[in-house]
Amino acid sequence: MSAMPKRRALVVVSKCPVPGEVKTRLIARLGAVQAARVASVCLENVLSVGRSTSADDHILYIRSPHLAPDSVCALAAQTGWRIVEQTGLNLADVLANAFMDLSGTRSHHILAVVGDIPSLTRRNLDWAYDQLDQGSDVVVGASPDGGFWSVGFRDRENAEVLSRVAMSTSDTRLELIQRCTDRGLSVTVGEDVPDVDVPEDLESVSALCPPDSGFSRLVASLQDESHNEAGTSQLGRH
Repeated sequence: MSAMPKRRALVVVSKCPVPGEVKTRLIARLGAVQAARVASVCLENVLSVGRSTSADDHILYIRSPHLAPDSVCALAAQTGWRIVEQTGLNLADVLANAFMDLSGTRSHHILAVVGDIPSLTRRNLDWAYDQLDQGSDVVVGASPDGGFWSVGFRDRENAEVLSRVAMSTSDTRLELIQRCTDRGLSVTVGEDVPDVDVPEDLESVSALCPPDSGFSRLVASLQDESHNEAGTSQLGRH
């Protein structure tokens, strides 16, 4: 007899898209409100794509959920996401706690995904679950900057390695892999999927998204606003 498939849990880890607290490297170009709008649209995309997967449990692990925009709260409620408030003093602790704070059994194949990847597809998520089903202890979704956009564990107890990884460096992913292999865990690394951190990412990541996606439409509207402001500025000089 073939083994029964393990229950799958998908955890989206995100800051609450509040102006001034998210996408701070976009603020100089866009302003705090529009930068938060970018974060919100990215999160909404991840929630929509995540709900289309075969995961059994869907958890939005978010900081200060009471401050979340109505659009995020409505989408989470309509699509069956369970909202859990983040714990942890830094990103490493938050990621580790995303696994430890879950209720449920240890048999879950748990995948944690960051909330700011507008080009995320169901294929990316299905691939990660497939690696866990096929025996990998850890699966890591790579980011072009040396970090990772997702990490999954067959046994959530192993997720405590995340708390000792230095985050937001060019070596973050390599350090995570090394710490896992030092524990005798098998690691599978997936293809790069970019997030949105700096203004240059807006156009390059938008090119990877469907033209009718919320992110592509937002980037197009921001470009239109920028062009209009530039035209107004030119007129004011005459």
